[in-house]
Amino acid sequence: MLMSNLAILLAERKLRISRTATDTGISRTTLTALSQNDFKGIQVDTMNTLCQYLAVTPGEIFDFVPFDLTFSIAQEGIRSSGLEEEGDSIDKVIIQKADMDAFLKRSSINEAVGRNEKTFDLTVRITDDVTIPTKGGSTFDSSVTDNGPVNIPIEVLLGHSDDTKTFESEHDEFNKMWMDELTPAFRAQISNSICRIIKNTISTNIREFFSTSISVNFYNPDWDRLKYVFSVSFNDAYTKEKNGDLSLKIKVDKLPF
Repeated sequence: MLMSNLAILLAERKLRISRTATDTGISRTTLTALSQNDFKGIQVDTMNTLCQYLAVTPGEIFDFVPFDLTFSIAQEGIRSSGLEEEGDSIDKVIIQKADMDAFLKRSSINEAVGRNEKTFDLTVRITDDVTIPTKGGSTFDSSVTDNGPVNIPIEVLLGHSDDTKTFESEHDEFNKMWMDELTPAFRAQISNSICRIIKNTISTNIREFFSTSISVNFYNPDWDRLKYVFSVSFNDAYTKEKNGDLSLKIKVDKLPF
C-alpha cells in the first residue's frame, strides 16, 4: 500500500498546489489527487518532475507498507417504521441508534508465500437517535428548524455487538498491525477513508429513502446541517444494550392530528 506525502512536502515548503502546477506544468487535478491520496497511478514523467522540483527522492514522496487494507460496510438499505401511507403528515424523521457490520480486509502478495488475506470484523455504531433537520415543512420541533448543525455520532469498533469473543480473538493481531506496522500518517489516512465510506453509505441510503418514500412537500430535509462526528477507536463493540437489526433504521413520527 502506497501513501503520498505530497501534502506534507508542500506544506513544509509553504507551497500551494496552484503555484506548483504553474511552476511544473503538472495539472492541478493530478496534484490534488496526489495530495489527498485519491490517485490510481502516477506517470514516470510526473514523478521525475516532482522529485526535481521539491529536491526529494521517490521514497520521500511515497510511504509503503507491504499489504493493502480495504474497508467495507454491510448495508442493505433502510428499515423504516411509522410511515404508513403516502401523504402522511410528518412531524419528525429520525435516524435511530443502530449497529452495522463492517469489515477491514488485510491482503498481501509475496513471491515466496503467495497471497495472504485476513478480515477483521468491525461494528459501525450510530450511538444516538438523530432528527433530520428541515428547511421548513410541518414539524413543530424548533430544534429541527433552527440554523445550527445536527450531529450524527458514529463509533467504529472492533468485533460484534452481541459477543466479546470476536474482539478477544482479533484484538492482538489487529493492534499489532494498527500500532506497530502502520505509521501515524497511514493510520490517519485509513481512518479518514473509513469515515468517508461510512458517511457516503449512510448519506446515500438516507437520500434514496427520502426520494422514494417522503415528499418534500411534507418534510424538506436540510442536508447541509447534518454533521457526521466520528470516533475511530476500535474498542470492543460488545454491548449489553442491543440496537436491534444490523441495518440503518429510520423512524417517522407523524403529526398528532
